[in-house]
Amino acid sequence: MPWWLVWVILVVAALGVFAWIGLRLWRSVKALGREVAKAEVVLERLEARVRELDELAGEVEAIAPQIVLSPQQRTALHEVRAGVRATRRARRRFRFERAAAQWDDISGGPRADARAAAAAAAAHPASPSPAALPTTVMPAQAQPAQPAHPDARKA
Repeated sequence: MPWWLVWVILVVAALGVFAWIGLRLWRSVKALGREVAKAEVVLERLEARVRELDELAGEVEAIAPQIVLSPQQRTALHEVRAGVRATRRARRRFRFERAAAQWDDISGGPRADARAAAAAAAAHPASPSPAALPTTVMPAQAQPAQPAHPDARKA
């Protein structure tokens, strides 16, 4: 193979690679331009919102810091904090009870049985509670033991 043919093939291959790189670069620059245009729109909306909030902030009274509170203010603040704590505690307890009830429904825990009994009692208020019913001992009937697994019956 002549040496000039090798160089021609290498130059053509290099030009092809450069063309491919240039095309990818051009597409990346176009995509960057589109993203910059989108960012400008978002920035304009953000600037408008900042101006609107600045106008609203000017209308609100400035809050003066109070280092020392009077006893009445302190009592009122403690009452507000206690109310917030109680509300949070109640919400936390409600979330816990809801999660525990869901878990008991899935696993068949004690709360599921208690809720089912309460729902049955609410549905039939005239029926006596299970504790009020007389308990009797029924004789166990002799039944043949059934294997739990179908393959165990074959043996």
